[in-house]
Amino acid sequence: MELEELRKKIDEIDSKLVSLYEERVGISEQIALYKIENNLEIFDPKREVEKIKSVRSKTHDEFTAQCIEELFEHILALSRKKQYAIMREKGITEGVPDEM
Repeated sequence: MELEELRKKIDEIDSKLVSLYEERVGISEQIALYKIENNLEIFDPKREVEKIKSVRSKTHDEFTAQCIEELFEHILALSRKKQYAIMREKGITEGVPDEM
């Protein structure tokens, strides 16, 4: 397969990833509202450990598992960042870290 064809496939995958990420952020916003309404903490370390373990288990080799772990650590941090931003927008400052 030619390089340009391979790059086109990567571009198609990247477009899907962007769409899926935007969908995930929308759900993360809903979770933030739920947590606000129910007085729950944004950061749930136990849940994040479970999530990382779960996504690692879906991989097929250790290199990919490590990369997925790093990717999801970042995704989870971005989700928290969005959720804290929603809290600040609603005037909630207690337990909210300074701008991330």
